[in-house]
Amino acid sequence: MLSCCGEFNDALATYILQNREGVLERNREIVFRNMAIAQEWIDNEPRVTWQAPKGVSVAYIKWDIPMDDEEFCVKLLKEEGVLLVPGNRFELPGGARLGYCAPEPVLREGLARLGRALRQFD
Repeated sequence: MLSCCGEFNDALATYILQNREGVLERNREIVFRNMAIAQEWIDNEPRVTWQAPKGVSVAYIKWDIPMDDEEFCVKLLKEEGVLLVPGNRFELPGGARLGYCAPEPVLREGLARLGRALRQFD
């Protein structure tokens, strides 16, 4: 029986290390599939660009909008339910950190909502 979080974490880490190839293969599949979905969205989103990441589940997207990052991200969360971290939090104003390690339907819906929010500047 586990009596604290440390024991659970140790058990989970042991399992992952014993099955690392399977875990890594699954994670790579998710990351690369979702990165391709995000790339397709960016290719069709005139207000957004990025430096395509290489095998990670988050990236910085740069946008062309006449609104402060923080203000836009708060409005996006309130109106569309989409959470992005404003770029100014990383000393990278003019964009946000986009995480795309989510189930495919969730990712697609989030990108659609982000695109809808960006349309207000057209």
